[in-house]
Amino acid sequence: MSEIAALFLPRIGYGGITANTLKLAKALKNKGYQIHVITTQIQRTYIQKKDLDFPIICLKANRIITSLPYLISYLRKHRPAALISAHYYANIIAVWAKALASVPTRLIITERSAPAVTLASSGNLKDRFIPWIMQKSYPKADAVVAVSKGTADNLSKLIKTPSHRVKVIYNPIFRDKISDKAREKIQHPWFGNDQLPVILGMGYYIYQKDFSTLIRAFSVVRQEIPARLVIIGEGREQPRLEKLAQKLGISKHVDLHPFVKNPYKYMAGADLFALSSRFEGMPNVLVEAVAVGTPCVATDCPSGPNEILPPEALVPVEDFRKMAQKIITLLKNKNQASRIVMKAQQNLTHFDPDLWIQQYVQLIKP
Repeated sequence: MSEIAALFLPRIGYGGITANTLKLAKALKNKGYQIHVITTQIQRTYIQKKDLDFPIICLKANRIITSLPYLISYLRKHRPAALISAHYYANIIAVWAKALASVPTRLIITERSAPAVTLASSGNLKDRFIPWIMQKSYPKADAVVAVSKGTADNLSKLIKTPSHRVKVIYNPIFRDKISDKAREKIQHPWFGNDQLPVILGMGYYIYQKDFSTLIRAFSVVRQEIPARLVIIGEGREQPRLEKLAQKLGISKHVDLHPFVKNPYKYMAGADLFALSSRFEGMPNVLVEAVAVGTPCVATDCPSGPNEILPPEALVPVEDFRKMAQKIITLLKNKNQASRIVMKAQQNLTHFDPDLWIQQYVQLIKP
C-alpha cells in the first residue's frame, strides 16, 4: 500500500489556500502517495465544482482549536508519512497534534501570506498571542515553507528564527492549462469592445483585498478614459463596495461579478489587471494574469507583487491616485505595458510545477 500524505487546512472554500492545497494534493497523488485532505469546514458550493479523486476528511470540530483531539486520533490511526498544514492556526494545531500523537510523521507547515501583517490587521484579541505561540511551536516542525521571499522574511522575523530555516517554494503555474482556458470565449457584453478598455480585479471582497482603493482609482481613470471595471469575487464587503461605486457616480461602469469557473479567459480578455491588496503571500491571480500576457498594476504590498512585477508596475498600498495614474499611463502607452509584461514573464520560471512538486517530495523524504 502506498504511503499517506495528509494535508490539513482550516477550511475548504474559495481562496488561494484551498486552491493551492488541492493542487498539491493532486500532484502528490501523481507521485504515488495516498492522499487525505483534512479540514474542519467545507463550503459545499465550492467542492461540488471540483473533480477530486481523493477523500476530504472533515473533522468533528466547528473550530480549528477544537480539532486537536480529532487530528491526534487521525495521526495515530493512519500514521501518514507526512502532514502538510497551511495557515498559522492549522500549523499550530498540527505541531501540537504530532507531539501528542507520538508518531514519526514528517510535519511540514506552510505560510501562504505575511503572518505579521495579517495578525496586525486582525481585530481579534486572541491573535495578539499567536506570534508567541508560533515562536514556541514552529521550530518543532520538520520543515517550514513560505510561498515567497517576502513571506519567508516576514515569518522568520516573527518567529525569531534564521531566514535559512524557512524554505521558499513558490506556488505553481500550469501555463499550458491556463493558455488553453484563456482562449475560451467570454460571455460578457463588456469584453471584446475595442473602444472601451476593461480593467479587471479578482478576489474576495474583504479588507485584505482593498477593492475600495481600486474603485476609487477607477473613478479617477474614468475622468480621462471611458473604461469599465469588472471585479470577480464575492464577500461581506460587497454592499459597501456597491455603495461606494454609487457615491462616486460610476455604478453603471462597475460590475461586481460572481466567481467564475474559468477566470483565465477574463484575464486574457481584459486590457489591464489590477491588484489593490493591503497584504498577500504570493497572489496567484497576479502571476496568472502575467502568464496570459495581460498588463498588470499592483500595490507594492507585503508580500509577493515585487517578486513578479517590475518596479514601474507597482504603486503604494491604499494610494488610489497613484494607482489611477499608473492605470491611465499603461492604458495609453501600449509599448510600456508590453515591456512590463515581458519583464514579468521572465520571473515565471520560479513557478514551474515540476520544480514545485520536486521540492515538496524532497521535504517528505529528505
